[in-house]
Amino acid sequence: MPKYAFGRKSEKCLKELDPRLQDLARLMMSKQEMDFAIVCGHRNESEQNAAFAAGASKVKFPDSKHNTLPARAYDRVPYPIPLNAAGEWDDKSPLWGRLAALERRCAAELGIEIINTIPWDRPHCELKD
Repeated sequence: MPKYAFGRKSEKCLKELDPRLQDLARLMMSKQEMDFAIVCGHRNESEQNAAFAAGASKVKFPDSKHNTLPARAYDRVPYPIPLNAAGEWDDKSPLWGRLAALERRCAAELGIEIINTIPWDRPHCELKD
């Protein structure tokens, strides 16, 4: 029995993704190197504009790769999510780098070009094309 598996929210988000990103996330999980969750797939207009207003995105709808269906981007987080002393996501945790490195290795294995090193948006991964 696998040590790590996607939960219901992750599975819902996965269904919204381009098949290449679904394959990527599933390969990452199959490696059983670390636990992680997919927290965002497709964003509709109100969700994208709310993310923009909150500073979680630098673009408004429809200019994010989250806005296509299937989505060409997703947000993922190490699980459990690393928190700092203030109870906010700790973007300095080494878990983010481990997750991104696993993602890059799996993308290379699948022949998928991705962008997953956006300094201000640690959870984000998108297809390069």
